[in-house]
Amino acid sequence: MTATSLELLNAHMAGAGRAGQGDSHWQRYLAPVAALSHDMPVPILGFMLRIWHMRERDLQVYFPLQSLQEKLDFIAWCILHGQREYRAFDTAELFWNAVDSPVGAGLAQDADDPLHALSWRIVLLTRGRRDLGFDSGTRQGRAALLLWYLEHGSAELGPQAGALRDWQRDFLRAPSAIPGLNRLQALVQAARPDLGAAFPLPQALPAYLAWFEQFIGSAAGIGAALDPQ
Repeated sequence: MTATSLELLNAHMAGAGRAGQGDSHWQRYLAPVAALSHDMPVPILGFMLRIWHMRERDLQVYFPLQSLQEKLDFIAWCILHGQREYRAFDTAELFWNAVDSPVGAGLAQDADDPLHALSWRIVLLTRGRRDLGFDSGTRQGRAALLLWYLEHGSAELGPQAGALRDWQRDFLRAPSAIPGLNRLQALVQAARPDLGAAFPLPQALPAYLAWFEQFIGSAAGIGAALDPQ
C-alpha cells in the first residue's frame, strides 16, 4: 500500500470507493475498503480496518496488510477471534456471505471433487494450522481437509467453525460417481483404505452402507454438520 492505513480509512469514510454518495457514515463501516479488497475472495470492511488501526501493538504487527497472505491471515483472525471481541461483525452480512462462499466457484474440477464443498471459512480457519498439513493442491488433500473439518472442526475451532451452508450439504448428499453412494459416503470410503478391504464394492455395498450409518451415529461432528441449523 502506498497510502497509510489512516489515509485509507479517512478516504473510505469520506465516501471514496465503490459506494454511492448517499451512503450514511455507519454504512461505510460495513462496505469494502477498495484498496484492500481488490481481487480478494473475502473483503476487508471499513470497521475491520478501524479495528486494525486501533491495535498497533498486535494486529498491525502480525498483519501489516501489505501482501495477499497478510490480508488473508488478518481475515482469518477476524473469523476466529475478531467476531468474539467486536459486535460489529454481527451485522457484517457482506463479509459472512463471502466467508461462506465456495472456494471452487468457476473452476473446472470434476463434479465429485471435494473442492466443491470447501468454503473460504474452511480454508482460512485451517491455513494457520501447520500441524494439519493438508495439501489443498491435490484432490486427496482436499478430501482430507474436508473430512477433518466435518468431523473435528466444531470441537477444535468452536462456534467459529460455523454451520454448513445449503450448497455444501447439497454437494455431500448428492449421488457420487460410485453407484449407490452419495459423495460423503464415497469420500469416507476413499479416505479409509481399510474400508476398501473390508467392504469391496459393489459386492459389499449393503454392508458398507450399514457400517456408514453406525459411523455417522458415532461421528458427532459429521452428523451435526449435515443437519440444518
